[in-house]
This record gives sequence, C-alpha cells and structure tokens, in this order.
Amino acid sequence: MGDIDYVENSDFLICRFEKGDSPCGTYGETYEAFKKKIPVYVLQTMTRIEYPQTFVGWVFASGGDFFQNQSQLLEFIDKKYNLKERK
Repeated sequence: MGDIDYVENSDFLICRFEKGDSPCGTYGETYEAFKKKIPVYVLQTMTRIEYPQTFVGWVFASGGDFFQNQSQLLEFIDKKYNLKERK
C-alpha cells in the first residue's frame, strides 16, 4: 500500500510541517482527503497565513481545522472520535 491508499482508508489525517519543508506529498494527500471528505487536522508550526492558500482551503473544505499545539489537537480528536486504548 502507498500513502494515498492510507489516506483513503483513514477516518482523519494529522498534518505537520515546518517552514522551509517541501511537502509536495502532504499537499497531494491533503487534496485526496479533501476529495473524499476525510478531515485533515493541522498541527500548526507557523501562522496560518504562511501556509499556501490552496492547502488551507483543502483543510477547511475537508472538514478539518488548524490547532496551535499538540494538546489542543489530541483533546479535540479524543472527544470527536471517542478513542479507546487497545489492550
């Protein structure tokens, strides 16, 4: 399986990249998630205006959002998806 297969079999995606990265694969995966209405949640490492406008549009159109820190993101995911620890 490749990355796109993983996207298609996911309930949501978490994305994080730094300023100066070349995240072309991330853009492709975000676009695929957007097309399939799979939410993309971004752990912000820079201001939202620094992300490409198209990327931001795909995130919001997928039903996703941006989070300022990991705790905020994990708390949201835990509540939304009611995750349980596997034993």
